[in-house]
Amino acid sequence: MVHSPSCFLFLAFVFAAVTNLSTTTTALKFQRVTDEERFKECNQEFTCESTRSQLRFKYPFWGGGDEMSHCGLPGFKLTCRENYAVIEIMKENFTILEIKWDEQIVTVVRMDMLDDGCPDYEFINITVYNKTFECAPSNEKLTYSYGCSSSNISSRKVPQEKGFTCTPNETVPGLYTMETPHQTNKISCTNTTDIPVLPKYYRYLQSNKMAAKDVVKEGFDLRYKFDTKEACSECLRSGGQCGCNEVSKEFVCFYEDQYYLNCSLPARTCGDNQTIRFPFYLRDQQNPYCGYPGFEVSCDEDGHSILNLFVNDPYIVRHISYEKRSLIVSNAAISHNSTPNCIPPLQNISFPNERFKLPKQNQVFLLSDCSPPRVPEYEIGCSSENATNWILGVPENEKEQLGNLSKKCGDGKVVVMPVKDYDSSDDESVGMRQVLSRGFELTWKADDCSRCQNSGGVCGFNTSSYLFQCYCEDRPHRVRCQVFFFRSNFPFVLHMRLQSLLDMEKLFLVSVGIFFYTWLVDCVIAVESSYEACEPRNCGSGPNISYPFSVEDAGLDICGLPGFEIECHEKKPVYKTSRGPYIVEDISYENRSLHLVDEEVVDTTCYAPSHYFAFDGTWMKFRSTHANLQFFYGCTESFSLSLEKKLIPCKSNATHLSYVALVIKDEDLSDGDGCEEEVGVPIDLEGGYSNQTIKTIDYPELLTKGFTLIWYGDGCSKCETSGGRCGFENEQRVCFCPDRAHITDCNDGKVQFLFCVLEFWKMVLKLNDSALENADDLGEIRCI
Repeated sequence: MVHSPSCFLFLAFVFAAVTNLSTTTTALKFQRVTDEERFKECNQEFTCESTRSQLRFKYPFWGGGDEMSHCGLPGFKLTCRENYAVIEIMKENFTILEIKWDEQIVTVVRMDMLDDGCPDYEFINITVYNKTFECAPSNEKLTYSYGCSSSNISSRKVPQEKGFTCTPNETVPGLYTMETPHQTNKISCTNTTDIPVLPKYYRYLQSNKMAAKDVVKEGFDLRYKFDTKEACSECLRSGGQCGCNEVSKEFVCFYEDQYYLNCSLPARTCGDNQTIRFPFYLRDQQNPYCGYPGFEVSCDEDGHSILNLFVNDPYIVRHISYEKRSLIVSNAAISHNSTPNCIPPLQNISFPNERFKLPKQNQVFLLSDCSPPRVPEYEIGCSSENATNWILGVPENEKEQLGNLSKKCGDGKVVVMPVKDYDSSDDESVGMRQVLSRGFELTWKADDCSRCQNSGGVCGFNTSSYLFQCYCEDRPHRVRCQVFFFRSNFPFVLHMRLQSLLDMEKLFLVSVGIFFYTWLVDCVIAVESSYEACEPRNCGSGPNISYPFSVEDAGLDICGLPGFEIECHEKKPVYKTSRGPYIVEDISYENRSLHLVDEEVVDTTCYAPSHYFAFDGTWMKFRSTHANLQFFYGCTESFSLSLEKKLIPCKSNATHLSYVALVIKDEDLSDGDGCEEEVGVPIDLEGGYSNQTIKTIDYPELLTKGFTLIWYGDGCSKCETSGGRCGFENEQRVCFCPDRAHITDCNDGKVQFLFCVLEFWKMVLKLNDSALENADDLGEIRCI
């Protein structure tokens, strides 16, 4: 729920008149801190290696010296004495004999009574603070009378197991009784005290199966209380370790955050002075989530950075320009020193659209397995398939030579290899192998990392959602680290408890401090308003972009829903999926529909998409007019299909054919074997297309028309009608208004303010009643 800052401004001032800031918080909006060292420290359970029991302690308990106080709460400090865990309560030391985590109960005995059931000094009533510990209701009560005359005890004929002496030299006897105090007073004893014991051993004492001192040595149960139990459970579920801020004493969740730590280490290099950083990552030194899929770089034995653009086809990275998002690479088989002569078979370069692109540049045409006579000016090296034959490289300006040369080169297949800045007139004295070793240029497409870096984060990639991730010290974020962290968390950590109503002067000073702090927070928030940041955007063409969508390179990451990010590319809105980018042709906020066109089928003459469409989340679905164009590539002549199919000439050759079929609804394609690759592309079938077949329709036109998606979720009309702009913050939708953030619309402030006032007075009355009932809270309460 989003809380009105004005409401909290009022409540903070009034609350401070009767309360003080608590040392803990019950809110689940707790502080998350990435600290690998403290995460590991608090992950270790504390133990004293007791010979009686192997007790292990965790939050809220802590031990190991004051330097470990961040792993637990004040009042739960443990020390080891004689291999037992000892806790101090009301300046008395208690040995912990057992702990029941689910019931929040510890079985304790006063430390000096552990050995023989007698204290080192006088018997006292057991008292504890009710703030942290209280006696469990299951305890039974024993009354000890001591300083009694021997004649009185003898006259009562006290059984041996119920009589005892604990004074020096065991000279002054005492006795145990389960009678009421006035009955015990019939015996002439100087002192009596009540001792809690466990019910099991109480019954043993009743049946004379156990001596009184032995019963006392078994201890009694204390129930412990701490307000951060829910926060700790949430912290543990999220992979953190519960802890405490040593200064403010507020709850903290420590994270190891291998993502942030691993990806934030200094930039890597293979030894060639080429820095490797996002979107690239270095294999064996970084995890895949530190970079984009397909951007893995490895180091070879010569210190070169190697990028595997294709399977078993490595390329040496010559230079990376992160500003231009470009790199120079050369085929390792041609330019690597370890293969000075023979070269394995080469292949044409064809990149998936969503990763790399090949800018227009000069070309060299390669012919493999060329038999003598030799052509020295074109020779690159011998063929690894036949060392007596050669691989030739023909420059683009001499491609007329290909016709004659191909007749002597294997199957005559030509492989095109791009080269950067090649000039035949300047490079006459340079061999073709050296020309190709210079490499060629590639550009890449990846999310902009600057916003994440500028906010203190480290860029990475979520391999589960297949989306960009900004790893921050508190937790991963979608685009950048949360700058205004206190905006949504301040109201939650303002959690208070009742203090002495007489100390009004101190509380008044606290109230003034809270008032001005809250006022200052409100002013700071207003400096960069989310309302301004979430105004509708436009890429230069196409529809306006507003909630639930957001533009990645403009405004905050709170302006849209997760998975609804749109990127502006060459003044066009582009919606990116894990399979590829799509141009946004139209957005209907009224119908909640998004019309997309695959970027791959724009400005092409061969309509043969290379990838499926992928839903990266559960927010969207196809429209009812949805159908698929199913493409089959590299098929043999024997390929058959139950559906009608159409040949794709531009993707077919003498040995391998390609087809397209129209698939409506869920038609069976189980007999579609015999092809190297199959791709399904969504389209919309409506109007004049609905009753046609693949033979009669113009499938390229259907591809270029695109398809429509429908998104789920509530609309933004109520917020927008009131003058606000919708956003998404702290896992919920909010309405950003010129004054502040609201829950549903810009007019809900008055109602919310009155609600806050009523809730406040209810709490005041409740706290006041509690204060009257527990007037001795500042002192002690009896355990029994």
